[in-house]
Amino acid sequence: MEEVQAQLDQAKLEIKNKDDQLAKAKRMMVALNNKFKAKFAAQEAKMKELQENPLPSASGDNTEIQTLQQEIGKLQGDIKACHEKLADALKREELLAAQVQEKEASSKHDADLLVKELDALKKMNLELIEQQEGLQSDVDSKQERVQALETENRQLEDEIAKLNESIADVQSKLPERENEIAELAEAVEERDRIIETAKEKFMSMSQKAKSAISQRDEELAELRELYEQLQGEVAARDEAIESMKVQLASLSTEKSEEDKHDALLEEKIQSLLQENEQLKSELEKLSLEQEKSSTMSEEQGNKLHELSSLLEQKESSLQEALEELASMKESHESALERFKAETERQAQHLEEVQEELNGIIESKDEMISVLEGRIGDIEREKNELETAAAEAQGQSGVVEKLQVMVEELRSQLSSSQEHIELLEQEKEDMQNAMQALNDRASEFQKALQEKDVAIDLEREEKSRLHQQIEEHLAVAHENMQDIQRLNKELEEARQVSDALQEQLRHHQTSQPDEARADAKVADGSKQADRDKIEKMVSRKDEGNEEEDGWGDDGWGDEEDSSGEMGSNVVEVAEEDLRASQETVMVSSGSSDAQFSKTTEGARDAAGMEELREQLLHAQLEAQKAKESFEVNWEALCNAQSVIKMLEREKEELLESVREKSGEEEVVKMEHELKELRECLSEKENVIAQLQAEVGECRASLEQQEGIKAEDAEEEGLQQVEEVREKLSVKEREMEEVRKELEHLREQLEGQEEERALLVEKLEESELALKEMRAREEQDKQQAEEGDRMKEMQAELEEEISTRDGRIEQLETELERVKEQAREAEALQERCLALQEECEGSSQNVARCEEEIGRLKEE
Repeated sequence: MEEVQAQLDQAKLEIKNKDDQLAKAKRMMVALNNKFKAKFAAQEAKMKELQENPLPSASGDNTEIQTLQQEIGKLQGDIKACHEKLADALKREELLAAQVQEKEASSKHDADLLVKELDALKKMNLELIEQQEGLQSDVDSKQERVQALETENRQLEDEIAKLNESIADVQSKLPERENEIAELAEAVEERDRIIETAKEKFMSMSQKAKSAISQRDEELAELRELYEQLQGEVAARDEAIESMKVQLASLSTEKSEEDKHDALLEEKIQSLLQENEQLKSELEKLSLEQEKSSTMSEEQGNKLHELSSLLEQKESSLQEALEELASMKESHESALERFKAETERQAQHLEEVQEELNGIIESKDEMISVLEGRIGDIEREKNELETAAAEAQGQSGVVEKLQVMVEELRSQLSSSQEHIELLEQEKEDMQNAMQALNDRASEFQKALQEKDVAIDLEREEKSRLHQQIEEHLAVAHENMQDIQRLNKELEEARQVSDALQEQLRHHQTSQPDEARADAKVADGSKQADRDKIEKMVSRKDEGNEEEDGWGDDGWGDEEDSSGEMGSNVVEVAEEDLRASQETVMVSSGSSDAQFSKTTEGARDAAGMEELREQLLHAQLEAQKAKESFEVNWEALCNAQSVIKMLEREKEELLESVREKSGEEEVVKMEHELKELRECLSEKENVIAQLQAEVGECRASLEQQEGIKAEDAEEEGLQQVEEVREKLSVKEREMEEVRKELEHLREQLEGQEEERALLVEKLEESELALKEMRAREEQDKQQAEEGDRMKEMQAELEEEISTRDGRIEQLETELERVKEQAREAEALQERCLALQEECEGSSQNVARCEEEIGRLKEE
């Protein structure tokens, strides 16, 4: 017995040493996990800072500045052209004034006409001055805008330089972080080695404990045999004592002297009987305590089995949560293109951690199987103790009760096994559901990538269309300016032709009435031409005003740039959520790792208090991760609503731009083309009439020269030569006008081609809008899938909360098991004390037998 006790003490000491080693290993793992979490938190904070201050794109501002500079250059060129035209008009005005002064003496009618022409020129001068002032005001406003944009561009360049510096700092710190990760990997490997060594030691200790338990069982069997022998000896001694009483009664009459001695012997015999009765009562108590200990051991085995099943459930739920968080991380990694390499490394590291967790879970399954073997051994010992107690008491009712209890325990074991099978089926179902969720998340990720690519293409197409529209508008504006210039030149030519015709009238006063009638017809046609030209000029002025108004609206396209900035803001919010989701995943992963470490220690009976503390810590971390996930989910919903609002604004802007820039411009171009065609036809008619008039004038002059050649004076000849020179000048001007008309026809053909291109582009833009609407419907479907994912997440959280409640119940049951184990140890101590008392009583019995033998000899 002493050797067995010493072996048990040694086993307990070895178990305590191993528990201490395991506790140290757990503390080291907790410290390593805390360091890992701190490092990742610092990385995530820096990533958030970079995401909150993204690199701004100054391409839109630069393009606006370039377009403004181009327009300013065009306006300056227009102003120079206006100045030149004003100088030409002033020169012509001076020439006309000189001609008026020379011809005032000849005719008052000519003076009135010249005065009217001067008034018209003054009006034109005033209009040009007003146009110049308007153009100057536009130039000033656009220069101010250019200055403002330059200041903004400088600010953006400063911010970009700062961000580049911060990026360089981060890149310089990346190798240090990689070294830290390598150190952490080495620490994890050391942790695995320590765990493996601890497992090996634990297995060796369990084998030693089993051998010690078998030896203890053998010793208990020997003690039972001795107990049975003692009972037989006690019965024989009772019979001997009764026979001795008879003998003493017969000898009492013969030996009165020995009465005192007999009385003493009777007192001794009574004391021995009392001691025997006490021993019997103590043996009964021992049997009852053994029964209680057997029942308590059965309860402990059931509770341990329940604990193992609940721990398996918790591990399955944690594994599912890890898989779901991994899928969320994969969806977030697709959006973080700038930090792609770093996130891939983190993902690889997390996969290694998951593999380690799977290995730990497998090792836990082995530990559970070992514990089940121990529970079987305990049940065997319980059965042996029950059989021994039944033999000691010799009561059939107790044996039947014990058999009933054994059957109940077997039924409970079968029910627990069925419960374990059901839990395994639930685990498989949950794994399938998580696989489906991962598939959906991957599809959602692909759809987001396609959406980003489509948005980029749409932005590029939009910018290209804006540039083409601006170029077409600039060409149309230049064409309108050319047309105005031609109209002015035609008006000047008309005025010169009027002056020449009036001079011819003075010379044709001596001609017949037919020439006068022809002159009146020419005057009427010229007046009609003047009216038509004035109408065309007024229409073109109105068209120019409408173009200016449209251009002002065109300058309002800054909303598009604001829309692009809004889209950039939305991209930054999504990056912030995924980073927050990454933090959630990392924190949850660390909490899961800590929980898995705590579940390893749950198999050791001596480390129950540490397990309870670590479970509480893991629950607090899970609650924090849950709260952070809810906050991040709310931020994601807000970001999705902002994205929808921005997309609606983008659609409205596209429709407004299409309505303003596309349809209105096409209608205006068509009207202008019609008007230009009418003007060209009218001008061609006017040219034909002028040619006919010139031919008639030539014929009349030739007739006058043939009839009055002899009587003509030198003054008439000089006037005729002047008229001829003027006619030659007029013919040259007509040729120039024809060339300009041909140029205008070519420009009209080019404008018609541009109009066809614009129509094709409008059709393409409508197709793009239809595609955008289809994509928006896809986005809505994806948002609905996101809501479904949220509902699944809520259900998983509810399951986690219920399992946390189960864990608390298990903790309470573990405390009860501890108390029962303490009671069992106290019972063992009592058994040892009773065994010692039995040995003392056996020694007393031996002494009594010796004394009885001596008395018999006497």
